[in-house]
Amino acid sequence: MCSALTAVLCLLGHGAKAQELTVFAASSLREAFSEVARQFEGQRQGVTVALQFAGSQQLRVQLENGAAADVFASADEKQMALLGALAPRPQIFAHNQLVLVVPRDNPAGLRVFADLPKARRIVLGAAEVPIGAYSNRILAKAGLDLGSRVVSRELERRRRISEEKRAIEQSMLRENAIRQAEEQNIEVSMSVEERKRLELQEHAINMAKEHPE
Repeated sequence: MCSALTAVLCLLGHGAKAQELTVFAASSLREAFSEVARQFEGQRQGVTVALQFAGSQQLRVQLENGAAADVFASADEKQMALLGALAPRPQIFAHNQLVLVVPRDNPAGLRVFADLPKARRIVLGAAEVPIGAYSNRILAKAGLDLGSRVVSRELERRRRISEEKRAIEQSMLRENAIRQAEEQNIEVSMSVEERKRLELQEHAINMAKEHPE
């Protein structure tokens, strides 16, 4: 069972410099639009494409609050419709379908959509972004109650990964600073705030390791 996802594009024409084209595009279009931007720049000397990727609803809110863009490419029609007069004459330019991705060894033995309740852990797109909304709609139509099997939403996974990366980077900077201080015979002490920050960072790393989905 699958459902079509609709990508909608609108030329906003905010009057920016001709040498730079600002494009707001849904995160799911990152790979495709990055390649298109490279080709576009190669065919038009002196023109650069400034790409900004985020959830369609986030981009819509930015536009509503005065952000300037020449093109808005949304992952669904809802966000475009909410822009009203800010996005005149939008055009559907692509369709997609939801897919179910399983581990290479497929331990749950999933073969068809109806097998989904057999999965022990399921990751879905966040409900506030188009992919999550489409997923919830399909599950409701199929009458599938996944309950506690949904262990994470995609935005939560990305947040944990981001926290882990930031914690590792900060830890490396701190270790370098301590090493340099020791080389200069400077005594290093840790404040209460720094100790608390370390505990939070370690917690973020542990969360990412315990829930790598």
